[in-house]
Amino acid sequence: MLKLVESKPGKLTVKVEKLPPDASNSLRFAVQDLNGNTSEFTLRITPSMDQWKLGETITINYPIPHVEKGIFKISLNDDMVNLQGNPVLMTLDRSKVTPPPLRRATFTGGGRPMLKMDDEMINPVFWHAPNCYKGKDLLDGIKNMAENNFRSFRVAAKFDDFWKEDGSFDFTDFDMQVANLLTVEKDAVFAVHVYSWMPEWWLAKNPDDLSRHEHGNPRDLWLDKQALGSRKWLTDAEIPFKALIDHIKASSYADRVWGMSFTENNCGEWFWTSADATGKRSYAGYSPADYRAFRERLRAKYKTDKALAQAWNMPGVTIDNAPMPSAECARKGSVGALLQMPQDQQIIDYFEFRSMALAEAIMHFGKFIKEQTDGKWMTGAYYGYFAEMIANPRRNIQSNGHNGFIETAMSPYVDFVHAPLRYTVRKTGQPGAMMQVWDTYLLRGKMVYVEQDVRTSYAPIVGSANGKIYCGTPSTAFCDIGQFIRSFGMATATGALNYWYDLAYKQFDEKALNKAITELNKIYLSLAPVKGTTPCEVAIVSDRDSAYYSQYPAADTPSTIASECVFKHFNELAVPFKSLTITDLLDESLNLQAFKCYVVLPALMLTKVQRAQLLARFEKEKATVVWLYAAGAFYPDHGPSDVNCADFLGIKTKMSLEKTRAEMVTNDDFGSITCINNNEIAPLFLPVSGFDTVIGKNESGQPMMVAKKLADSTHYFTALANIPMPLYAKILEKAGVHIYSDIVNTDQYWIGNDVLFIHASTNGDKSFVLPTGRKARGIAGPFKETLKSGDTFKARAGMTYGFLIE
Repeated sequence: MLKLVESKPGKLTVKVEKLPPDASNSLRFAVQDLNGNTSEFTLRITPSMDQWKLGETITINYPIPHVEKGIFKISLNDDMVNLQGNPVLMTLDRSKVTPPPLRRATFTGGGRPMLKMDDEMINPVFWHAPNCYKGKDLLDGIKNMAENNFRSFRVAAKFDDFWKEDGSFDFTDFDMQVANLLTVEKDAVFAVHVYSWMPEWWLAKNPDDLSRHEHGNPRDLWLDKQALGSRKWLTDAEIPFKALIDHIKASSYADRVWGMSFTENNCGEWFWTSADATGKRSYAGYSPADYRAFRERLRAKYKTDKALAQAWNMPGVTIDNAPMPSAECARKGSVGALLQMPQDQQIIDYFEFRSMALAEAIMHFGKFIKEQTDGKWMTGAYYGYFAEMIANPRRNIQSNGHNGFIETAMSPYVDFVHAPLRYTVRKTGQPGAMMQVWDTYLLRGKMVYVEQDVRTSYAPIVGSANGKIYCGTPSTAFCDIGQFIRSFGMATATGALNYWYDLAYKQFDEKALNKAITELNKIYLSLAPVKGTTPCEVAIVSDRDSAYYSQYPAADTPSTIASECVFKHFNELAVPFKSLTITDLLDESLNLQAFKCYVVLPALMLTKVQRAQLLARFEKEKATVVWLYAAGAFYPDHGPSDVNCADFLGIKTKMSLEKTRAEMVTNDDFGSITCINNNEIAPLFLPVSGFDTVIGKNESGQPMMVAKKLADSTHYFTALANIPMPLYAKILEKAGVHIYSDIVNTDQYWIGNDVLFIHASTNGDKSFVLPTGRKARGIAGPFKETLKSGDTFKARAGMTYGFLIE
């Protein structure tokens, strides 16, 4: 029991007449308006209850709750602590509050991105609490992150929560989230993540627009909402979007919002689902609304029934009755792991529809939000997971819908994309990586936000053993912090951004982890503008359109093997690199720099124009190019064939349909390195003639990797889908690329934007080969001294060490 002595705003002087049964650092307060409506706030206090003494008079400090327009009375309403007489502690008069104008938000900084709201520069790294955070937990989480130099946060809003069947709107839950945030961090700014799937009452009224699986399998109620091809969804969703935006514009926090993202299901992301309610493999996307959208796309492409029937080689088919193929259509290829044109054109049209339906929905919502905010808010979505899905058997790039990423990167209505840190390469000792082809977005002024949904060793929600393995959960705080710094290095070196998502519940409350996050924010804000001390000379190049010409990702899919190998191991080579697409290379508006070396993941399908433009670019740059697997095996309407391959680089090949695990040994000049494909694949495109040099042969003498000069460019064509890192190191050395280590091992490097980060997978001495005249000054991790080229320092496996190259 407490006895009131004096009450002032945010301060409560009391006499402690009885100690509470449990010591806590918070009290619950009631906030009541003149109509009797009450909200409750569990607020962190100082001093905490463990410092109270019986009979002592103390002053308790607490944050004043954020309230909107009106007059409010605040009183104590705690289960463990009573205030004698339960008096009103203070009255808040907010009756004359005027909503401020929206602020214009942008990302700025050129390699050191910052959030700019009008003329104010703000740390762009944000924190988001999952829905399991409530009351005191939410407020504590916000407080912890605010003390870690966070000003930016994210809050959620759900159509299903605030949009009612009678057409009314109830923003109570949303307003309470915002109130909690602004109570704890008065200067906070935030984005709003909108779960923009349609409520069940809407789905019941619009059965044609309900998500449906191919064989009528039961929909997953968590993920399967509206049909993703539904045009009615896009237009009807504008109603709750507008209501939410108008509500924010009429609120006192209107100037705190910097952006809005949106999703089509409960997980927060964008996917055509690939499992039903029972967990059985089953594909959604076969509703009447999806069929209408599919056929609209066919009509726009083919114009006439005759043209469609001819393209599909399907006599009698019309645009109005055109069927979708089974989603299992590409479980196996038609020619080994590849599709066959023109007989599989229907499948490719189906793939394109599924990706463009999602991309167009994202751009539609982005456009609408920008129109409602006079272009002042930035917009984005969880989308563009090409690098992940090209290697993901469960959610593949062809049918799950993320292959419209280039359109979203080019769109004026998309400013940022999110994605979790890649699960399959985030374990201690691995590089960590982004799910997107990140520079496709960054080069166009868009931001890539990497979700740090890390499951740390402190995570209260332990999860299954398999889940911990999949999510790369460390076993010690030392490795937790090593992963934190690794992700920080990845973002800083590439110009992307991280955000923190406490999916495992209150794991960031630990002091050691808080301190590490605080330090990383301080380091980032202290960095000078990029000066160009770590120039990038290498590009890894993916091809969006070629993904359509292959079977789904699997152990024997060449594109999967190539991508998985490169993005899992290329950081071992200690070189800065860009992650690009062929579309980027040919987009003259980007004014893209020249590179000394390109590593091109399977570019299966190249048009006549693309072939000429690519060769012209490489010849102009005098570049070295590595072509993995089967460059140019397709034209858009025919292939695969060895003739098509020869029509690109002039290297004649023989297409072998025998499924085999291709291997070779390189010549002495390339280190006599044994190279073995990760799995058996077919077809193989075996070099026959038209090359200058054989780089590697198999045991029967068949050339498996060859080199050819075209004008001043050097091209390496290999039948293998993956080659080992020591061979890449040889190629990079011959191309004149600066390599920052003279040892190729399993240490992981992120280099760029004047920084070098090494994530040590082995103990021992580490050293760098620095450009002439450069030094490496330690800025992150336990080593903070300055190194010259060749100097060594002691590293511990699992830790990441960050340096500024000066």
